[in-house]
Amino acid sequence: NTASNLYTAQVEDTLLEITKSAGKQVKAKLDEEFAKLHDFAKLPIITNTDYTEEEKAAHKDIVDKCQFFYPVYSPFPEKYENIAFYSKDGHLALPNGTVLQLPNKPYIVGPCTTGNDYVEYPRFSSVNNQVLMFLSTVVKDAKNKAIGCMVTVLRGNVINDIARSVEILPDIYPVIVNKKTGEIITAVDENIANDEEKLKSYTKTILDLTTKEGLQFYTDEETNTKMISVSHHVDGYDWEVVCTVPYDAFFASLDLLKLNLIMFCIIAGIIIIAVSIILITRTLKPLNTLRESISEISTGNADLTHRISINTNDEIVDVVKEFNLFTDKLQSIIKDIKNSKDAWMLIGDNLGS
Repeated sequence: NTASNLYTAQVEDTLLEITKSAGKQVKAKLDEEFAKLHDFAKLPIITNTDYTEEEKAAHKDIVDKCQFFYPVYSPFPEKYENIAFYSKDGHLALPNGTVLQLPNKPYIVGPCTTGNDYVEYPRFSSVNNQVLMFLSTVVKDAKNKAIGCMVTVLRGNVINDIARSVEILPDIYPVIVNKKTGEIITAVDENIANDEEKLKSYTKTILDLTTKEGLQFYTDEETNTKMISVSHHVDGYDWEVVCTVPYDAFFASLDLLKLNLIMFCIIAGIIIIAVSIILITRTLKPLNTLRESISEISTGNADLTHRISINTNDEIVDVVKEFNLFTDKLQSIIKDIKNSKDAWMLIGDNLGS
């Protein structure tokens, strides 16, 4: 049990380190992007509110602020869809100067209302026909009043790319889930993703695993495979990294070792019992012979010329030796008595004559 517990603890530590590594990479990536956004949100051109009413009506302030960032993100088209200033009412300007309004977007309303950073995990956008991820932070004027927010739009499932860089076993990667929304962020196997019921069941299983600490053992309902998992929280975000792997990947050898150990113990036990029976039988044989000899003497029909053979070299040999000496003495006494009897019979005959 001690060895088994030690091995289980080592497996838990290994999976936990992998989970923490994925979580740290996710946090580092998001922290890096938010650090840029925080700096952008403090730039004088972004916090400036000195525009006339006519300029504001023409959204000149929006155009100026958005176009300022075009040279920042345009050299990295594979990474950024956009970095822009959004007003509180959702106005933003495209690089060509066209002003759009996206009202009531959570990545605008959230930071402007609460003052907290906002992360919207990767989603497919039908407008851009690709997966996008929104990060935003509040922008305040000189009077510390929220006037809008800075938004970075990342292209692709950045979180999934990070998870895919951490391979637990061949083709097995960590799963990252948003505990607040109850949704899985990283890619899911197509067999599960394309089946609503399977996806719902799989998501519930992953979320349940995040509610418990340490190494968890469970059975995958889809494949009926015994699994193990650990989870770890991504610091500063509502996300949890979960590592799930087949039980046999780590514990098959341990179970085989346990089985071999049990079989060894059974065989060893049988051998020990057999040897013990033989030893006990050999040890008790002289005692049984001794008991039979004493019993024979007690009947009065003993063969006093018989001696017990000695094949041992232990305490029993002393008893047998003493019994043989006793038999010798008894035989000598009986012989003397018989001789005396013969002598008395001769004397009797003589006296009769």
